[in-house]
Amino acid sequence: MAISTRSTGNLGERIACQFLQSKGYTILEQNWRFKHLELDIICQTGDFLVFVEVKYRKNVMFGEPIEFITGQKMQNLSQAAAVYVEEKGHQGWIRFDIIGIRPDAKARHYKIRHLKDIHYSGWDP
Repeated sequence: MAISTRSTGNLGERIACQFLQSKGYTILEQNWRFKHLELDIICQTGDFLVFVEVKYRKNVMFGEPIEFITGQKMQNLSQAAAVYVEEKGHQGWIRFDIIGIRPDAKARHYKIRHLKDIHYSGWDP
């Protein structure tokens, strides 16, 4: 039976949340939406509000998961984050992270690559 793109994305986001929580992050929101924009995970670590884009791939036939994040995607993340920050009245630091996830060669474990602070929106909190 084929797994839908949405259920694959949900799996990736669950794995990412568990990973982040194991590193001491507090998950604030998942799949936060504003119009056509979506933020996969919004969390907090220390003084930072972190917006996390998650990419999950079943294999690396076409490349590593993080290679699928485009400039347009980053622009959408910035726009959504700006709305979220304004809506919540957040005054502190923000950061954008990417988490790429894929099964290992034997599909028993996941390889997780966490890229921190990959994009600055140009805001001066």
